[in-house]
Amino acid sequence: MKDLLARLEKETFSMDLDKPINTIPSNGDFDFKLKDSRTLSFTFKKGQKLNEVFKTLSNEGIEVLSMRNETEDGKTLSKFS
Repeated sequence: MKDLLARLEKETFSMDLDKPINTIPSNGDFDFKLKDSRTLSFTFKKGQKLNEVFKTLSNEGIEVLSMRNETEDGKTLSKFS
């Protein structure tokens, strides 16, 4: 699994948020999408740092309860909480 993830050019994650939001976070480096008011997904490319995603969210007062991988068709895989 680790080898497969290392070969991916991009990864998409879905996050469960502590509180509902109405506005997508503003960071042009990541592709954020609001699935509903408490579920935010984002895509980041190989070489980008996951820490930057959380820095952006923290700067906007958004807290994450859990996170999971998504497949290309939008289905979720394993959950990290």
